[in-house]
Amino acid sequence: MFDKLEDLIGVPYITDGRDPSVGLDCLGLVWWVGDTILGIDMDLGKPSTWMRFARKLEPNEEMIRHDFILMYGSLLNQGLVTHTGIALDSDNIVHASIFHGSVVCERLSRLSHAIRGTYRMKVQS
Repeated sequence: MFDKLEDLIGVPYITDGRDPSVGLDCLGLVWWVGDTILGIDMDLGKPSTWMRFARKLEPNEEMIRHDFILMYGSLLNQGLVTHTGIALDSDNIVHASIFHGSVVCERLSRLSHAIRGTYRMKVQS
């Protein structure tokens, strides 16, 4: 049922959601894509450990499918990474949005002000 990133668009947003058949939050989305689609055994409870599975992209590198994006949250949380998403391609980000109430795809330009870093996951073989 959920074989690729596009299949997750429209899944309901649920706080602490980890199962797309029920709902996902932003961390659950990134964890689920890494674990299920890319086959990376990620520690769900510790996003800081995700860096061992990824490298930060250089400013001149273009995003590709399945890169993950760390974003600043609201103005109340300036300087803190409080949101994550996954690149669909170089122009679009898939993320679980509390504002929209579901997993959505949005243009990078709409969210670029909030991006803290983009990372490329190393797919395990």
